[in-house]
Amino acid sequence: MQRDTYRELQSVLDREVRPRLAGHGGDVEIEAFQGGVLYLRLLGRCGGCPCAQLTEEQLIREELSRRMPEIRKVRVETPVSGELLDTARFLLRGTARKP
Repeated sequence: MQRDTYRELQSVLDREVRPRLAGHGGDVEIEAFQGGVLYLRLLGRCGGCPCAQLTEEQLIREELSRRMPEIRKVRVETPVSGELLDTARFLLRGTARKP
């Protein structure tokens, strides 16, 4: 990753994303940026949270793609199972199939 891109990513994360995650006891770190895809890892409480996918969808992807059009996709490393994510989506938004 180019140094300027890395600094810009860190800046957006610091201003727009990390303060919100910190409110929940979490953080985020950059794993890699390759071919327009940004790979991140959620840390702290956010790392194992069933809402991690929603965090990625609603907060991180929106903020980064709005400010950095070279980011085509955001992938967040999460150890949460797909079934647990579906349950969290159902409970929080009602958009997943009922478990």
